[in-house]
Amino acid sequence: MGEDCRPKTGKEGMVRNTFQGEIPTNLSYCSDIQAIMLSYNNLVGKIPEELSSLSTKKLEIFYVRANELTGNIPLWLENASSLLYLSMSDNYFQGSIPSELQRLRNLLEFEISGNHLSGEVPPPIYNFSSLLVLGVSDNQFYGKIPQDIGFTLPNLLGLYVGQNQFTGHLPVSLSNASRLDEFDFASCSFTGTMPTDLGTLKDLLRFTVGGNQLETDEAEGFSFLTSLTNCSNLKHLGIGDNRFKGELPTSIANFSTTLQVITTEYNQISGSIPEGITNLIGLMRLDISGNSFTGEIPEGIGKLERLGDFRLFDNRISGAIPETIGNITKLQRFDDDDNKMREGKIKDCLVAVLTIGVSCSVEPPGKRMDMRDVVAKLCRIRNKSFRH
Repeated sequence: MGEDCRPKTGKEGMVRNTFQGEIPTNLSYCSDIQAIMLSYNNLVGKIPEELSSLSTKKLEIFYVRANELTGNIPLWLENASSLLYLSMSDNYFQGSIPSELQRLRNLLEFEISGNHLSGEVPPPIYNFSSLLVLGVSDNQFYGKIPQDIGFTLPNLLGLYVGQNQFTGHLPVSLSNASRLDEFDFASCSFTGTMPTDLGTLKDLLRFTVGGNQLETDEAEGFSFLTSLTNCSNLKHLGIGDNRFKGELPTSIANFSTTLQVITTEYNQISGSIPEGITNLIGLMRLDISGNSFTGEIPEGIGKLERLGDFRLFDNRISGAIPETIGNITKLQRFDDDDNKMREGKIKDCLVAVLTIGVSCSVEPPGKRMDMRDVVAKLCRIRNKSFRH
Protein backbone atom coordinates (compact mmCIF):
# COMPACT_ATOMS: atom_id res chain seq x y z
CA MET A 1 0.00 0.00 0.00
CA GLY A 2 1.04 3.57 -0.53
CA GLU A 3 0.90 4.35 3.17
CA ASP A 4 2.30 1.76 5.56
CA CYS A 5 -0.22 1.16 8.33
CA ARG A 6 1.85 -1.44 10.10
CA PRO A 7 3.09 -0.82 13.63
CA LYS A 8 6.25 1.19 14.08
CA THR A 9 7.64 -0.98 16.89
CA GLY A 10 11.29 -0.59 16.05
CA LYS A 11 11.51 -4.40 16.22
CA GLU A 12 11.02 -7.12 13.69
CA GLY A 13 10.33 -9.80 16.31
CA MET A 14 10.96 -13.25 14.81
CA VAL A 15 9.70 -12.37 11.34
CA ARG A 16 11.33 -13.85 8.20
CA ASN A 17 13.39 -16.65 9.67
CA THR A 18 13.20 -20.40 9.18
CA PHE A 19 11.70 -21.37 12.53
CA GLN A 20 10.01 -24.74 12.43
CA GLY A 21 7.75 -26.74 14.69
CA GLU A 22 4.85 -25.49 16.73
CA ILE A 23 4.41 -22.21 18.57
CA PRO A 24 5.73 -22.94 22.09
CA THR A 25 3.06 -23.04 24.78
CA ASN A 26 5.42 -21.56 27.37
CA LEU A 27 5.19 -18.28 25.48
CA SER A 28 2.15 -17.85 27.69
CA TYR A 29 4.44 -17.10 30.62
CA CYS A 30 5.45 -13.80 28.99
CA SER A 31 2.67 -11.93 30.72
CA ASP A 32 3.89 -8.47 29.71
CA ILE A 33 4.22 -9.23 26.01
CA GLN A 34 2.80 -6.58 23.69
CA ALA A 35 3.72 -8.00 20.28
CA ILE A 36 3.85 -11.53 18.89
CA MET A 37 5.44 -11.30 15.45
CA LEU A 38 6.12 -14.72 13.93
CA SER A 39 5.28 -14.13 10.26
CA TYR A 40 7.13 -15.71 7.34
CA ASN A 41 8.46 -18.81 9.06
CA ASN A 42 7.72 -22.53 8.81
CA LEU A 43 5.59 -22.92 11.91
CA VAL A 44 2.99 -25.69 11.98
CA GLY A 45 0.12 -26.90 14.14
CA LYS A 46 -2.59 -24.97 15.91
CA ILE A 47 -2.24 -21.73 17.82
CA PRO A 48 -1.87 -22.90 21.44
CA GLU A 49 -4.88 -22.41 23.66
CA GLU A 50 -2.44 -21.56 26.44
CA LEU A 51 -1.82 -18.20 24.77
CA SER A 52 -5.27 -17.17 25.97
CA SER A 53 -3.56 -15.93 29.12
CA LEU A 54 -1.96 -13.22 26.96
CA SER A 55 -5.28 -11.81 25.84
CA THR A 56 -5.04 -9.00 28.33
CA LYS A 57 -5.00 -5.27 27.88
CA LYS A 58 -1.33 -5.43 26.82
CA LEU A 59 -1.27 -7.47 23.60
CA GLU A 60 -1.41 -5.08 20.63
CA ILE A 61 0.15 -7.04 17.76
CA PHE A 62 -0.48 -10.64 16.71
CA TYR A 63 1.28 -11.53 13.45
CA VAL A 64 1.52 -15.16 12.31
CA ARG A 65 1.21 -14.58 8.57
CA ALA A 66 2.78 -16.93 6.00
CA ASN A 67 3.35 -20.08 8.01
CA GLU A 68 1.72 -23.51 7.85
CA LEU A 69 -0.61 -23.12 10.81
CA THR A 70 -3.88 -25.02 10.98
CA GLY A 71 -7.04 -25.16 13.08
CA ASN A 72 -9.56 -22.42 13.74
CA ILE A 73 -9.16 -18.75 14.54
CA PRO A 74 -8.73 -18.80 18.34
CA LEU A 75 -11.76 -17.70 20.29
CA TRP A 76 -9.55 -16.25 23.03
CA LEU A 77 -8.63 -13.39 20.71
CA GLU A 78 -11.97 -11.81 21.59
CA ASN A 79 -10.54 -10.88 24.98
CA ALA A 80 -7.51 -9.07 23.54
CA SER A 81 -9.21 -5.73 23.90
CA SER A 82 -6.03 -3.76 23.14
CA LEU A 83 -5.30 -5.63 19.93
CA LEU A 84 -4.59 -3.27 17.04
CA TYR A 85 -2.93 -5.45 14.42
CA LEU A 86 -4.12 -8.96 13.60
CA SER A 87 -2.60 -10.78 10.61
CA MET A 88 -3.16 -14.51 10.09
CA SER A 89 -3.03 -14.58 6.29
CA ASP A 90 -1.46 -17.30 4.15
CA ASN A 91 -1.89 -20.29 6.42
CA TYR A 92 -4.29 -23.24 6.52
CA PHE A 93 -6.88 -21.99 9.00
CA GLN A 94 -10.37 -23.45 8.63
CA GLY A 95 -13.83 -22.75 9.92
CA SER A 96 -15.49 -19.36 10.09
CA ILE A 97 -14.67 -15.98 11.56
CA PRO A 98 -15.82 -16.13 15.20
CA SER A 99 -18.60 -13.65 15.75
CA GLU A 100 -16.95 -12.86 19.09
CA LEU A 101 -14.22 -10.94 17.25
CA GLN A 102 -16.69 -8.10 16.93
CA ARG A 103 -15.37 -7.01 20.33
CA LEU A 104 -12.05 -5.99 18.78
CA ARG A 105 -13.33 -2.57 17.86
CA ASN A 106 -9.90 -0.90 18.06
CA LEU A 107 -8.41 -2.95 15.24
CA LEU A 108 -6.41 -1.10 12.60
CA GLU A 109 -5.53 -4.19 10.59
CA PHE A 110 -7.54 -7.39 10.10
CA GLU A 111 -5.93 -9.73 7.58
CA ILE A 112 -6.96 -13.37 7.19
CA SER A 113 -6.52 -13.79 3.42
CA GLY A 114 -5.20 -16.96 1.86
CA ASN A 115 -6.71 -19.57 4.16
CA HIS A 116 -9.54 -22.14 3.97
CA LEU A 117 -12.07 -20.08 5.87
CA SER A 118 -15.73 -20.03 4.94
CA GLY A 119 -19.11 -18.64 5.93
CA GLU A 120 -20.10 -15.00 6.08
CA VAL A 121 -18.00 -12.17 7.41
CA PRO A 122 -19.67 -11.10 10.68
CA PRO A 123 -21.46 -7.80 9.91
CA PRO A 124 -19.98 -5.93 12.92
CA ILE A 125 -16.52 -6.17 11.35
CA TYR A 126 -17.72 -3.84 8.62
CA ASN A 127 -18.33 -1.27 11.35
CA PHE A 128 -14.80 -1.10 12.78
CA SER A 129 -14.46 2.58 11.91
CA SER A 130 -10.76 2.74 12.79
CA LEU A 131 -9.86 -0.11 10.41
CA LEU A 132 -7.13 0.68 7.88
CA VAL A 133 -6.78 -2.73 6.25
CA LEU A 134 -9.47 -5.37 5.74
CA GLY A 135 -8.17 -8.50 4.03
CA VAL A 136 -10.37 -11.57 3.61
CA SER A 137 -9.41 -12.57 0.05
CA ASP A 138 -8.69 -16.08 -1.22
CA ASN A 139 -11.06 -17.99 1.05
CA GLN A 140 -14.57 -19.36 0.61
CA PHE A 141 -16.57 -16.52 2.10
CA TYR A 142 -19.99 -15.73 0.70
CA GLY A 143 -22.67 -13.11 1.14
CA LYS A 144 -22.74 -9.46 0.12
CA ILE A 145 -20.44 -6.55 0.85
CA PRO A 146 -22.46 -3.80 2.59
CA GLN A 147 -23.35 -0.95 0.26
CA ASP A 148 -22.40 1.59 2.95
CA ILE A 149 -18.92 0.18 3.62
CA GLY A 150 -17.32 3.43 2.45
CA PHE A 151 -19.13 5.25 5.23
CA THR A 152 -18.66 2.67 8.00
CA LEU A 153 -14.96 2.14 7.16
CA PRO A 154 -13.96 5.63 5.98
CA ASN A 155 -10.27 5.26 6.88
CA LEU A 156 -9.54 2.19 4.77
CA LEU A 157 -6.24 2.04 2.90
CA GLY A 158 -6.58 -1.51 1.63
CA LEU A 159 -9.74 -3.52 0.90
CA TYR A 160 -9.16 -7.11 -0.22
CA VAL A 161 -12.19 -9.36 -0.76
CA GLY A 162 -11.27 -11.09 -4.03
CA GLN A 163 -11.23 -14.84 -4.75
CA ASN A 164 -14.29 -15.64 -2.69
CA GLN A 165 -17.94 -16.32 -3.41
CA PHE A 166 -19.28 -12.86 -2.69
CA THR A 167 -22.31 -11.74 -4.71
CA GLY A 168 -24.32 -8.57 -5.19
CA HIS A 169 -23.27 -5.17 -6.51
CA LEU A 170 -20.08 -3.26 -5.86
CA PRO A 171 -20.64 -0.82 -2.99
CA VAL A 172 -21.73 2.59 -4.23
CA SER A 173 -20.11 4.27 -1.23
CA LEU A 174 -16.52 3.29 -2.04
CA SER A 175 -15.58 6.80 -3.06
CA ASN A 176 -16.20 7.93 0.51
CA ALA A 177 -13.20 5.87 1.67
CA SER A 178 -11.04 8.63 0.24
CA ARG A 179 -7.72 7.19 1.48
CA LEU A 180 -8.17 3.86 -0.31
CA ASP A 181 -5.09 2.88 -2.30
CA GLU A 182 -5.64 -0.82 -3.00
CA PHE A 183 -8.94 -2.32 -4.08
CA ASP A 184 -9.30 -6.03 -4.85
CA PHE A 185 -12.74 -7.37 -5.75
CA ALA A 186 -11.47 -9.88 -8.34
CA SER A 187 -12.70 -13.45 -8.94
CA CYS A 188 -16.00 -13.38 -7.09
CA SER A 189 -19.55 -13.29 -8.44
CA PHE A 190 -20.30 -9.58 -8.36
CA THR A 191 -22.93 -8.34 -10.80
CA GLY A 192 -24.34 -5.03 -11.95
CA THR A 193 -22.52 -1.94 -13.15
CA MET A 194 -19.51 -0.01 -11.95
CA PRO A 195 -19.59 3.04 -9.67
CA THR A 196 -18.83 6.12 -11.76
CA ASP A 197 -17.28 8.34 -9.07
CA LEU A 198 -14.12 6.36 -8.27
CA GLY A 199 -11.97 9.14 -9.63
CA THR A 200 -12.16 10.83 -6.23
CA LEU A 201 -9.81 8.14 -4.84
CA LYS A 202 -6.68 10.18 -5.44
CA ASP A 203 -4.34 7.71 -3.69
CA LEU A 204 -5.56 4.66 -5.60
CA LEU A 205 -2.68 2.44 -6.76
CA ARG A 206 -4.34 -0.85 -7.62
CA PHE A 207 -7.88 -1.49 -8.84
CA THR A 208 -8.90 -5.04 -9.77
CA VAL A 209 -12.42 -6.31 -10.46
CA GLY A 210 -11.58 -9.03 -12.98
CA GLY A 211 -13.33 -12.38 -12.97
CA ASN A 212 -16.85 -11.28 -12.08
CA GLN A 213 -20.09 -10.68 -13.99
CA LEU A 214 -19.95 -6.92 -14.13
CA GLU A 215 -21.49 -5.01 -17.03
CA THR A 216 -21.37 -1.62 -18.65
CA ASP A 217 -24.35 0.62 -18.07
CA GLU A 218 -26.17 1.30 -21.34
CA ALA A 219 -26.24 5.02 -20.68
CA GLU A 220 -22.90 5.44 -18.89
CA GLY A 221 -20.80 3.02 -20.95
CA PHE A 222 -17.19 3.10 -19.84
CA SER A 223 -17.59 6.33 -17.89
CA PHE A 224 -16.07 4.58 -14.88
CA LEU A 225 -12.80 4.38 -16.82
CA THR A 226 -13.00 8.08 -17.60
CA SER A 227 -13.47 8.72 -13.90
CA LEU A 228 -10.48 6.54 -12.99
CA THR A 229 -8.21 8.66 -15.19
CA ASN A 230 -8.31 11.18 -12.33
CA CYS A 231 -6.43 8.67 -10.15
CA SER A 232 -2.98 9.93 -11.09
CA ASN A 233 -1.15 7.36 -8.92
CA LEU A 234 -2.88 4.31 -10.43
CA LYS A 235 -0.46 1.55 -11.41
CA HIS A 236 -2.66 -1.51 -11.96
CA LEU A 237 -6.07 -1.58 -13.67
CA GLY A 238 -7.72 -4.98 -14.03
CA ILE A 239 -11.23 -5.37 -15.46
CA GLY A 240 -10.84 -8.59 -17.44
CA ASP A 241 -13.19 -11.58 -17.58
CA ASN A 242 -16.45 -9.69 -17.10
CA ARG A 243 -19.32 -8.67 -19.37
CA PHE A 244 -18.22 -5.18 -20.33
CA LYS A 245 -19.10 -4.28 -23.90
CA GLY A 246 -18.83 -1.35 -26.26
CA GLU A 247 -15.87 0.72 -27.41
CA LEU A 248 -13.13 1.91 -25.10
CA PRO A 249 -13.33 5.68 -24.62
CA THR A 250 -10.69 7.96 -26.07
CA SER A 251 -10.25 9.26 -22.52
CA ILE A 252 -8.11 6.20 -21.83
CA ALA A 253 -5.28 8.35 -23.14
CA ASN A 254 -5.67 10.53 -20.05
CA PHE A 255 -4.43 7.89 -17.63
CA SER A 256 -1.19 8.82 -15.93
CA THR A 257 2.09 7.54 -17.29
CA THR A 258 2.54 5.82 -13.92
CA LEU A 259 0.04 3.18 -15.07
CA GLN A 260 1.91 -0.11 -15.54
CA VAL A 261 -0.78 -2.74 -16.12
CA ILE A 262 -4.05 -2.72 -18.10
CA THR A 263 -5.96 -5.99 -18.42
CA THR A 264 -9.32 -6.04 -20.23
CA GLU A 265 -9.21 -9.64 -21.46
CA TYR A 266 -12.33 -11.70 -22.16
CA ASN A 267 -15.05 -9.11 -22.26
CA GLN A 268 -17.12 -7.99 -25.23
CA ILE A 269 -15.19 -4.85 -26.04
CA SER A 270 -15.36 -3.76 -29.67
CA GLY A 271 -14.03 -1.03 -31.92
CA SER A 272 -10.42 -0.21 -32.57
CA ILE A 273 -7.57 -0.03 -30.10
CA PRO A 274 -7.50 3.64 -29.04
CA GLU A 275 -4.49 5.40 -30.52
CA GLY A 276 -4.16 7.30 -27.25
CA ILE A 277 -3.14 4.15 -25.43
CA THR A 278 0.29 4.63 -26.95
CA ASN A 279 0.74 7.70 -24.72
CA LEU A 280 0.82 5.50 -21.61
CA ILE A 281 4.57 5.09 -21.75
CA GLY A 282 4.76 3.47 -18.31
CA LEU A 283 2.85 0.36 -19.45
CA MET A 284 4.60 -2.93 -18.76
CA ARG A 285 1.67 -5.24 -19.46
CA LEU A 286 -1.25 -4.78 -21.85
CA ASP A 287 -3.76 -7.62 -22.26
CA ILE A 288 -6.77 -6.99 -24.49
CA SER A 289 -7.19 -10.60 -25.65
CA GLY A 290 -10.52 -12.36 -26.02
CA ASN A 291 -12.60 -9.39 -27.16
CA SER A 292 -13.97 -8.10 -30.47
CA PHE A 293 -11.39 -5.45 -31.30
CA THR A 294 -11.09 -4.59 -34.99
CA GLY A 295 -8.82 -2.38 -37.03
CA GLU A 296 -5.06 -2.35 -36.73
CA ILE A 297 -2.41 -2.12 -34.05
CA PRO A 298 -1.72 1.61 -33.56
CA GLU A 299 1.37 2.77 -35.40
CA GLY A 300 2.59 4.51 -32.26
CA ILE A 301 2.79 1.27 -30.27
CA GLY A 302 6.57 1.58 -30.38
CA LYS A 303 6.40 4.40 -27.85
CA LEU A 304 5.62 1.82 -25.15
CA GLU A 305 9.28 0.99 -24.66
CA ARG A 306 8.75 -0.55 -21.21
CA LEU A 307 6.11 -3.01 -22.43
CA GLY A 308 7.12 -6.58 -21.66
CA ASP A 309 3.82 -8.42 -22.15
CA PHE A 310 1.44 -7.56 -25.01
CA ARG A 311 -1.51 -9.89 -25.61
CA LEU A 312 -4.17 -9.31 -28.22
CA PHE A 313 -5.07 -12.80 -29.44
CA ASP A 314 -8.65 -13.89 -30.12
CA ASN A 315 -9.83 -10.59 -31.59
CA ARG A 316 -10.57 -9.40 -35.14
CA ILE A 317 -7.51 -7.25 -35.62
CA SER A 318 -6.15 -6.98 -39.14
CA GLY A 319 -3.36 -5.30 -41.03
CA ALA A 320 0.38 -5.52 -40.60
CA ILE A 321 2.47 -5.46 -37.46
CA PRO A 322 3.81 -1.89 -37.20
CA GLU A 323 7.52 -1.68 -37.78
CA THR A 324 7.75 0.51 -34.68
CA ILE A 325 7.15 -2.55 -32.49
CA GLY A 326 10.88 -3.10 -32.86
CA ASN A 327 11.39 -0.16 -30.50
CA ILE A 328 9.93 -2.19 -27.63
CA THR A 329 13.22 -3.78 -26.61
CA LYS A 330 11.83 -5.12 -23.33
CA LEU A 331 9.05 -7.10 -25.02
CA GLN A 332 9.14 -10.71 -23.84
CA ARG A 333 5.68 -11.89 -24.85
CA PHE A 334 3.79 -10.79 -27.93
CA ASP A 335 0.74 -13.01 -28.34
CA ASP A 336 -1.28 -12.35 -31.46
CA ASP A 337 -2.63 -15.77 -32.43
CA ASP A 338 -6.18 -16.11 -33.78
CA ASN A 339 -6.41 -12.67 -35.35
CA LYS A 340 -7.11 -12.14 -39.04
CA MET A 341 -3.89 -10.32 -39.60
CA ARG A 342 -0.51 -11.50 -40.64
CA GLU A 343 -0.99 -15.26 -40.72
CA GLY A 344 0.09 -15.57 -44.33
CA LYS A 345 2.61 -12.75 -44.14
CA ILE A 346 4.31 -14.14 -41.05
CA LYS A 347 4.60 -17.56 -42.69
CA ASP A 348 6.04 -16.05 -45.86
CA CYS A 349 8.43 -13.94 -43.79
CA LEU A 350 9.74 -16.94 -41.84
CA VAL A 351 10.18 -19.05 -44.97
CA ALA A 352 12.09 -16.22 -46.69
CA VAL A 353 14.39 -15.67 -43.69
CA LEU A 354 15.07 -19.40 -43.38
CA THR A 355 15.89 -19.55 -47.08
CA ILE A 356 18.45 -16.81 -46.61
CA GLY A 357 19.87 -18.68 -43.61
CA VAL A 358 20.32 -21.82 -45.67
CA SER A 359 21.97 -19.81 -48.47
CA CYS A 360 24.43 -18.35 -45.96
CA SER A 361 25.49 -21.74 -44.57
CA VAL A 362 26.13 -23.89 -47.64
CA GLU A 363 29.47 -25.53 -48.29
CA PRO A 364 31.88 -24.57 -49.67
CA PRO A 365 31.96 -20.97 -48.34
CA GLY A 366 32.51 -19.61 -51.82
CA LYS A 367 28.97 -20.54 -52.80
CA ARG A 368 27.35 -18.68 -49.88
CA MET A 369 25.17 -15.64 -50.54
CA ASP A 370 27.03 -12.35 -50.62
CA MET A 371 26.33 -10.19 -47.54
CA ARG A 372 25.20 -7.29 -49.72
CA ASP A 373 22.55 -9.54 -51.21
CA VAL A 374 21.56 -10.73 -47.72
CA VAL A 375 20.99 -7.16 -46.58
CA ALA A 376 19.01 -6.32 -49.69
CA LYS A 377 16.77 -9.38 -49.36
CA LEU A 378 16.15 -8.72 -45.64
CA CYS A 379 15.13 -5.17 -46.45
CA ARG A 380 12.64 -6.43 -49.04
CA ILE A 381 11.23 -8.94 -46.52
CA ARG A 382 10.83 -6.14 -43.97
CA ASN A 383 9.08 -3.88 -46.41
CA LYS A 384 6.72 -6.60 -47.55
CA SER A 385 5.87 -8.04 -44.11
CA PHE A 386 5.82 -5.03 -41.83
CA ARG A 387 4.51 -2.19 -43.98
CA HIS A 388 1.19 -1.54 -45.66
